[in-house]
Amino acid sequence: MVTLTLSCAVSADGYLDDRSSERVVLSSPEDLAAVLALRAQMDMIVIGAETLRRDDPSLATRGERHRASRAAAGLSPDPVKLVVTRSGDIPHDRAFFRDGMGEKIVLSRNPTRAPGTVEPFTGDPIDAVVQLAEARHFGQVLIEGGAQILRLALSKSRYLRLAVSPRRLGDGGHARLFDDLNRFLANLHVTQTEKLGDTRIYHIDLLLSRARPHMATALRLSARCPASETAFAVGCLGCDAALNVLATGYSRETGPQDHAEEAMLTKTSEPIHTVIVTLEPCLTRASKPTGCAQWLVRAGVKRVIYAVAEDATFTRQTGLAHLASHGIEVLHLPGFEAEFRAANASIYDAS
Repeated sequence: MVTLTLSCAVSADGYLDDRSSERVVLSSPEDLAAVLALRAQMDMIVIGAETLRRDDPSLATRGERHRASRAAAGLSPDPVKLVVTRSGDIPHDRAFFRDGMGEKIVLSRNPTRAPGTVEPFTGDPIDAVVQLAEARHFGQVLIEGGAQILRLALSKSRYLRLAVSPRRLGDGGHARLFDDLNRFLANLHVTQTEKLGDTRIYHIDLLLSRARPHMATALRLSARCPASETAFAVGCLGCDAALNVLATGYSRETGPQDHAEEAMLTKTSEPIHTVIVTLEPCLTRASKPTGCAQWLVRAGVKRVIYAVAEDATFTRQTGLAHLASHGIEVLHLPGFEAEFRAANASIYDAS
């Protein structure tokens, strides 16, 4: 599986660069060192043609420590480098092509005489990057910009490492990612923040960010559940890998003893990649011999995102461990505990 990570540094007012001919440095030295360490973990690093022209990045592994860490991980001394271009018109004399021992790839929509390995593409360039990475059995891909490719990749990447400088560029800024940091972060799932020198780093899980509105939908579905004093009200969505919803379900929707996951699975013949559910899938239950975790395994589900782990109100479950033991990715999306308790107020108030 290919994991796409985005990395960029922006000014406090959201610009990736300024309008001068010189590259503006928005990262502190400490942040730059952390980015070098991140690059050293990658199979491939991707930039856009505008970044190649304006910034002339090398992207080669720097420092013996990073080269040693790559060698210890069984990686080549330098990651593969890839530049995306629509026109094919890119300069050939850049450090991107000169530096490093790794392969240099030009992913171009139009014919080009650029040096390195030329790979044509049609359609979405991010899809083309993923397909190329899959064909070469790459796991970790880092996308560093510029603005256009970052915007295209936001909806398809797993992680974003956002470095925010205290510096404001104002009218001199170029290539804006956002105009207000707080609004930009409001709907994103920030897993960690740290300060490196004068630069604030936000580590963001973009997959869980995209799952948040779906979890809110699942909670609204749980409000439709017929009342019960012996079972929780749960909502569930079955999605493809891109989190497009294929089917929905809620507790007791299709029968008095049916759980949300069962109801969802009965509504589609399409393969379900990701299940988004308000409560941990059960493994054991009094009403039926097969738990929801077992049904999800049998259905070939690849990922489960849940809001709340089951407590001891009825019975403690080991559904999450069962899913993980069968190779299913299990992710917790926090922040919905109060909504879940509200949807099940009659049970919690009684206990």
